[in-house]
Amino acid sequence: MELDDIQDAYVKICDGYEQILIGGKNCFLKHHHYSDRCILKQRHKEGIAIAQQNGIRTEGDYLDFYIKKGWWSQSREDEIRTLSSFIENLKKSKEKLILPSQRDQLSATIATEEDKLSFIILEKKSIIPLTAEEYADKYYNKFYLHQSLYKDPEFKEFFADSELFFNEEMDEESYNDMWACILNSINLFKIQNIKYMAACGFFQNLLVLAGKELSAIHFYGKPVSCLSINQLDLFSYGASYRRSINNATEKIPDYVLSDPLNLIDWCEGGSSSSNAARELMDRVPNKNKTRGERSGRISSIVGASSSDYQKLGVGKVASGKSDLLSEAENSGGEMGIGQVVKKTDKPK
Repeated sequence: MELDDIQDAYVKICDGYEQILIGGKNCFLKHHHYSDRCILKQRHKEGIAIAQQNGIRTEGDYLDFYIKKGWWSQSREDEIRTLSSFIENLKKSKEKLILPSQRDQLSATIATEEDKLSFIILEKKSIIPLTAEEYADKYYNKFYLHQSLYKDPEFKEFFADSELFFNEEMDEESYNDMWACILNSINLFKIQNIKYMAACGFFQNLLVLAGKELSAIHFYGKPVSCLSINQLDLFSYGASYRRSINNATEKIPDYVLSDPLNLIDWCEGGSSSSNAARELMDRVPNKNKTRGERSGRISSIVGASSSDYQKLGVGKVASGKSDLLSEAENSGGEMGIGQVVKKTDKPK
């Protein structure tokens, strides 16, 4: 995201709404509060109950019936559960890894397994008819629109008189265009973007101006109970990153502070990974040192790359007074065998 886009999104979060056009008329899409979310969830439950009263089965009911008929298999269903559990465990394992390069490799594995899972789920959905859950989604959508769209930014007057407006008075093209705007807004404020915004320099500077207490009331000027979910998430992540910065015991590298993605990684795992890396390096005796120096500790981690050391904020592998990795970097990334010999072949 560009800085202008991020700042524009920040203004919308502070306003608590997004302005869109419906049929050429201005409309205000409300950012929900937790109370709104609870009401919407209850409406979805009502939709499932209505569907079941009208003979529409739940997905679980269909699966039991289809498995008995041999149209679907328990092994495929077990595969969905196994893959879901495996992916969840991979994500937990990723959080415990020290080296950034290992986390990147695990991220690639997670993406591959998620693709496999999506394929099986799509296959299952292709053979199962309308479920009670899907009916509830449609039932819920009309209520969602009615409760989310207003004529005024104070949310005093609904845009539509009733839920029926979105089925009976809107043509299909206008309905689809409206949902496209709403989905764009939902995607804009997904948690990854809010975290990115919270780690941006301009927002961190605003937090500093709000005072060392990092009070949400001081920042937004209203009680926490009156804040939208977007406002709460933005402040919560931003304050967490600010505390990590303030509590840092060592200087934070410039590449971390200048890039929101690096700052997120550092705050959510990088800083603790640095400590874990140092602890690991302190636990193993360094056999490269002389006997009198072996009270010292190891200066490298098995499998760590130069990039890993930089991201972790710990020193590179050192060999005596020379560092072959540094020398290679100084030579444009490559060293000939003659250069290596000169650096390593010492007279006895």
